[in-house]
Amino acid sequence: MPWFESFPSTGDTPQYINFLIIGAGAFLTYISMSSLFSNHFLRKLIKWQNDAQGIHVDITDQQIIFGKISAFIGTVGGIISLIIGFNSL
Repeated sequence: MPWFESFPSTGDTPQYINFLIIGAGAFLTYISMSSLFSNHFLRKLIKWQNDAQGIHVDITDQQIIFGKISAFIGTVGGIISLIIGFNSL
């Protein structure tokens, strides 16, 4: 799409792309850190996922552990996205 290409004169990325990266990074960091530090929020997310898949079982400790690992990876990814977005401004 032509509006996603860099500016032909300077080769710079359009400003709104940087803001999209910052917004996505902030959202990912918020959701991931909420899951990492709040078992209640993580249990809600796992329950929503189980309901969406049609699984109606109790949440296991293994799901909580994998949820914490995923939340940590998401937090790191969100912070990296924020750094890239703010560095590009």
